[in-house]
Order: sequence, then structure tokens, then C-alpha cells
Amino acid sequence: MQRFAELMQRFVEEVRIARHDTQVAADSARTTHADAERIRQEAIKLRADAEADVIRVAKDARAEADRIVAEARAGAERARADAQTKQQEALRAARSVDEARQEVDRASRDLGAMKETLLETFRDIRDRMVMAFGEVDALIEKFASSDHVVIVEDADEPATPVVIVRDADEPARADVSQVPRPDL
Repeated sequence: MQRFAELMQRFVEEVRIARHDTQVAADSARTTHADAERIRQEAIKLRADAEADVIRVAKDARAEADRIVAEARAGAERARADAQTKQQEALRAARSVDEARQEVDRASRDLGAMKETLLETFRDIRDRMVMAFGEVDALIEKFASSDHVVIVEDADEPATPVVIVRDADEPARADVSQVPRPDL
């Protein structure tokens, strides 16, 4: 019985040690479980924070992209408007150049016509002067050897010269209407 008592005591001791080991293992399991739960909760929190950061970053990136797109569109619109303005200015300048060329052409034609008219006028004046000098020479020849006297007097109009020829019969006016006046 003693052996039985020893066995029982040993059994009780083993049960106590096993119970203690079980208690320690259970405490360790509870601690491990609590640690695992805490880690799981931290992971959930980190995941939620990460998702919030991703949403915030995506939202900021979308807003920045929208701003960049809006600026690009506004810049493109300004560039298009500037291009249209410059195109219109170029068209106006081209029209002005064409109009100026036409005006130069017209002026050249007018100048050519004026030059031709002026040359014709000078030729006409030259021809009339030659004719007048011829008539004067003829009168001088005609009356130089005769007894006729040629007197130049002022006519009714002060700037019009009149040649009066006194012939044997009576004075007569010379026809000087085709002779150009020097003061004209």
C-alpha cells in the first residue's frame, strides 16, 4: 500500500505538473491568441489606413490630372485662338499687300499715261513753237525788205502781245493765236 500511496502521490504530482503545464500552455495559448488578435487588429487598421491612403492619393492624383488636363485644354484653346488671330492678321496683311500692289500698278499705269500725255504736250508745244517761229521768220522775211513797218504794242489785255502791221493801205492785226505764251 505504500507502493500504492507512492504511486498515487506520484500520480497526483504528475497530474499537478501536467495541470500546471496545461495551465502554462493555456496561458501561453491565450497570450499567443491575444497577440495574434492584436496583430490581426493592427493589420486590419494598417490595411484600412493603407486603403484610405490609396483612396486619398488616387483622389489627389485624379484632381491633379484633371487640373493638368484643364490647363492643357486652356493652353490649347489659347494657342488655337492665337493661331486664328495670326492667321487672320496674315490674311489681312496679304490683302493689304495685294491692294498695295494693285495701287502701285494703277499708279504706274497712271504715271505712264501722265508721262505720255506730258510728252505729247511738250511735242505739241515744240511743234507750235517751231510753227510760230516759222511764221515769225516768214513775217520778218516778208517785211524786212519792204517799206512796211512792224510795231509791237500792248493790246486791250495787258499780257497779250499784238503785232500791228502798217501797210500802205491800213493797219491790220497779225494772227498770233497759235503762238504759245511764255508765261503759261
